[in-house]
Amino acid sequence: MTMQLRPDQERVTAHRKGYMAVPAVPGAGKTTVLAWLAADLIASGAHEPGRVLVVTYTNSAVANFRSRIGDFLELRGCPRSGGYEVRTIHSLALYLVRERPDALGWSDGFTIIDEVRGAEIMERLTAGWVGRNQALWESLIKPDLKGAMRDRALDQWQARTQDLFRTLIQTYKSRKLSPDTAAGLTRHLADESVLRWAAEVYGEYQRELAILGAVDFGDLMLGAHRLLSQDGELLARLQKRWSYLFEDEAQDSYRLQEDVLRLLAGPEGNLVRVGDANQAIMGTFTSAEPDLFRRFCHQSHVALRPLTMAGRSAQTVIDLANELVRWVGAEYPEERLRAALEPQFIEPVPPAFGSANPRPEGYTIRARIYPTLDDELAEVSRLAARSAARSPDKTLAVLLPTNGMVVSLLELLAKAGVEARQLGGGSVPERQATVLDLLAMLAFLGEPHRPERLLDAVSRLAQAAETPPYAAFLRTCNPAELFYPADGAAPFAELYAACPEARADAALEDALALLARWLKESLRPADELAVLVAGDLGLTGEPLSLAHHLALRTRLFLQANPAAVLADVVEHLRAEELTALGRFADLAYDRKGFKPLPGVVYVTTCHSAKGLEWDTVFVAALTRGEFPGLLQDKVRSELWFLPEEFMNPEALAVAELSAVQGEDPGRDPATRAKLEIIGERLRLLYVAITRARENLLLSCHQEDRWNRRTGPSPAFVHLARFIDQAQRLGTAKM
Repeated sequence: MTMQLRPDQERVTAHRKGYMAVPAVPGAGKTTVLAWLAADLIASGAHEPGRVLVVTYTNSAVANFRSRIGDFLELRGCPRSGGYEVRTIHSLALYLVRERPDALGWSDGFTIIDEVRGAEIMERLTAGWVGRNQALWESLIKPDLKGAMRDRALDQWQARTQDLFRTLIQTYKSRKLSPDTAAGLTRHLADESVLRWAAEVYGEYQRELAILGAVDFGDLMLGAHRLLSQDGELLARLQKRWSYLFEDEAQDSYRLQEDVLRLLAGPEGNLVRVGDANQAIMGTFTSAEPDLFRRFCHQSHVALRPLTMAGRSAQTVIDLANELVRWVGAEYPEERLRAALEPQFIEPVPPAFGSANPRPEGYTIRARIYPTLDDELAEVSRLAARSAARSPDKTLAVLLPTNGMVVSLLELLAKAGVEARQLGGGSVPERQATVLDLLAMLAFLGEPHRPERLLDAVSRLAQAAETPPYAAFLRTCNPAELFYPADGAAPFAELYAACPEARADAALEDALALLARWLKESLRPADELAVLVAGDLGLTGEPLSLAHHLALRTRLFLQANPAAVLADVVEHLRAEELTALGRFADLAYDRKGFKPLPGVVYVTTCHSAKGLEWDTVFVAALTRGEFPGLLQDKVRSELWFLPEEFMNPEALAVAELSAVQGEDPGRDPATRAKLEIIGERLRLLYVAITRARENLLLSCHQEDRWNRRTGPSPAFVHLARFIDQAQRLGTAKM
């Protein structure tokens, strides 16, 4: 079986040994290339005696990789599920610590703290710290704020302090710092250092978790690193299990995660990391450090195999994205920001290699400036509605910096009678997948004697794309004999005897191990069991929120029906709650398999648009306020009630931590923090531009809703000039 690979893809799929970095431009088809390489290694036997491990960030990406690799293996005449595993980074960490929890001082029955309980603990600890340090904590508030304004500032500062403590504690963990080490590093800092405050709360938080016998996701990764660093026998066994490691979205990695993957690969092993430093936009929300992947790409022992060809966008869009990269690197007015974008340029796909880039008629990119934000939103609404009406066969999106602007634009479109959706809204059956998966697990645990329950749970856990070869056996087996053989045989021996090919199915092996673990915990209350299952599945973000919502509804049902058993809970959820859970899923669940519908106007934030594409894209509000360009510009994450030197306490604290750890100690932490924020906003603009296939409108405004002058960002000013020059050579269409 062959697939027509482009020259850049051929260089990647030819990899057989060692470390490789694959910086991939937007639309380069990195998932397809990674899946092809994995299938090629497996089909040729190059992976033996181990397996290929693919590590990614979301559950939807896990399903996508499994499907792609399975398809490519099947086309080669190989079993769909043999020779590889796909895991989220959190489920990998959980798998690793389950190997030896005793070596970490954890009990076999340790639990993963859920977000609701974790937030409750942090709220209480924050209130306690503030109560003990009231004068110091309040001293950061601007002294000129009085009366109701000061009360409002204190309320917001309380909530923000809690968020800061939670974020900084996870940052400490991502840098392998214990509470004692963090306290020692920060003890000499000024009394008003938020980094020092967080170190004090860090120890209290860990003691609370220890009392509960619980850990959080940061602890999982720390525990995995400790095990691999200290247990040479375990490390050697795992290195034999996984002969190749692939990491997707490596630009969003953080140093502890990178260290774990390097340990698993070993210095002489095979590690492939794929990402795009120019799409590193998660540093504001996570512990991600985009410079890590950049440094990896330039290490002497790492083979550099970039994917530079992309068939997503028209040449005009490619030219604009490339001009942003060129201008930032060569001419950006603040020289210290010229490294914000990597000098990696997008190339169109040559005509001889598959689908060609879109070729719209005329010049289809415009830039516009409006007097006020309200004027801009009104005109963008009108233009988006007109575009949807004129081209009902095309997809369209409006990308905005904030959720507040998203809501405002949706209201305008609704008044105009335009079919519009906020990304994640609407009734898409796939969004109920998390609910149905969790219910299937609970249904089996409630009635473990029923083989059909076992088959459903296993099929979902293993994410079998079709009827698996072991289905017939599971449909008629005795589950009790399978998990607990009466004759003393090993668990699942009967299954492997009846279906020898199942022995090579790593996903099946993991599914059975999880079900066996959950059976031991099945006497827990149903709501606790739901959270335990979600944690063991490595759910994060929106899917985890959905699991907590299901647990909440379960708890309410049990309170009203104290005699109910687990099977009763599942029956109630399926009969009475599924519609409500589906509505929650519509709002919360991540965009697994998202495909925009033609003629519908999608409205979302620039961050949420990452990984997606539309024929026509409007990118609005490209102002200095939302996309600051210079150090004197204010940034949205700055807090209005704090003095200028403290207005961005989170970024300041992270920069301060880098300084005390000896990283770039000569640079002022406040300056470093602001440069990193501005650099991330430049990358966010790059992401927004590269969502467009054919048509693109960039816009901004001069005044915000409070009559404050903001004006266009420096990047908008330059790109508008570039568009104006290019437009003179083409024909305006939008």
